[in-house]
Amino acid sequence: MHVVLWVIKATDVRFQKGQYSEIIKFVQDQLKREIITVITVITFDDEIQKKPNAEKERERLREAAIEVTGSDKKNVFMISVRGRQLGSVYKKRVLEMLERALRCAERSIRMRQTTRESPKMQPVRSQTDAEHL
Repeated sequence: MHVVLWVIKATDVRFQKGQYSEIIKFVQDQLKREIITVITVITFDDEIQKKPNAEKERERLREAAIEVTGSDKKNVFMISVRGRQLGSVYKKRVLEMLERALRCAERSIRMRQTTRESPKMQPVRSQTDAEHL
């Protein structure tokens, strides 16, 4: 596993009330330990857009999602899930999210390859070399 796409429904009452924080703590800790990038997707942005204070609400949801998932702020995307009614703004966000996921996965693979290869790169010392240390 290289990247996790964590999808949260913006209108989920449990998310709105902060009830996921404790439940998901174990998963969040495991992902951090394994150095796996979390990309958070908050759905139903079209519903948030209808609210009078939409930008403030979006920022609140982003902060709450970061707290729950441990995602970096640049890895939080808000999209609509209205199928064919998906506007060009949301299509662009989905493509940006997928591109970010691919880049993070590639970076993860390179890091793991480097970690595996690093013991191989260290010079092997002979017994006479070890005696001079």
